[in-house]
Amino acid sequence: MIRKTALGLALFCSAVSVAHAKPAYVLFDPPDSIGTFPMRIGDDGSVVGFFTDEQAANHGFVRHADGTVATIDPPDATGTWPTAIDSKGVIAGFFATRNLLPHAFIRRLDGSFTIFAIAHASLIEPKGFDADDNMVGFFSDMNGADHGFLRDRKGVVSQVDFPDATSTDPAAISSNGTVTGSYRDANGVVHGFLQTRGGPFMTFDPPGSVATCPVAIDNDWTGAGSYEDASHAVHGFVRAYAGGIVTFDVVGARATYPEGISGGGDVAGQWFDAQNHLHGFVRRADGTIRTFDVPKSLGTFPQGMNRKGAVTGWWYDSKSTPHGFVRVP
Repeated sequence: MIRKTALGLALFCSAVSVAHAKPAYVLFDPPDSIGTFPMRIGDDGSVVGFFTDEQAANHGFVRHADGTVATIDPPDATGTWPTAIDSKGVIAGFFATRNLLPHAFIRRLDGSFTIFAIAHASLIEPKGFDADDNMVGFFSDMNGADHGFLRDRKGVVSQVDFPDATSTDPAAISSNGTVTGSYRDANGVVHGFLQTRGGPFMTFDPPGSVATCPVAIDNDWTGAGSYEDASHAVHGFVRAYAGGIVTFDVVGARATYPEGISGGGDVAGQWFDAQNHLHGFVRRADGTIRTFDVPKSLGTFPQGMNRKGAVTGWWYDSKSTPHGFVRVP
């Protein structure tokens, strides 16, 4: 998998103003959790992620907008990791079994599961759905190389690779079927890509990037992600529909990592300060950045943003125990 790079000294790519918001926070843990890790938030406010129990087993969960929590474990699962939720509340993720073979799942609204596998895969990770129930994600082969996949609404899985890439990692899909992600070229350099439904791949990099990692895209083809420069500093970027790229940093950040995007082009993510403490931020479409921390947290780790601008993730208490949160704008 193409992963986030190490922290570096921040180089500020654009001038931004910083303000602190006073949003509402909802804090939660599934029953029996000793560590809660929300990953994505649906447009109705439902949150999906995983939690660890006292036996060190990982289970999936969905926290509905009314506050009720349901555990998600496909049949025979020994560990479950939900990674995506669509606008209708359908959930996808991956799970482990005793035979160690990788499987992915789709959980329907009635609680039923559809299980699928990919031949010769050592890992399968769904990343999202479009409005027609097509799923995008990536899988790792037995040699450690990543490949993209598209699973259509009929269950047919197709491998998707950027031409001549040694690794391809789709990260997100919009409801209209546009996919963004990253790929590694023959020289080991990581670039961003965009592919409209049925269209060709388009490659892109922010100015000065030596590794580009898109993570999110909205229905207007506005995408967001992070990139590393030659000094190993990590910055955020927003790429507009027409191809223009705006780079940004939270003021005082050693590293800035966008994680999600709203329907209006707002971006949420995390940043590390000079003491390596973790905080959240929301960058508005007008370029204004607001930083935030869950009250009394030792670290705030945003992971997802829905089209209405609500943010989810986890925070650490004084004992370094992770708990879930929803930040309502």
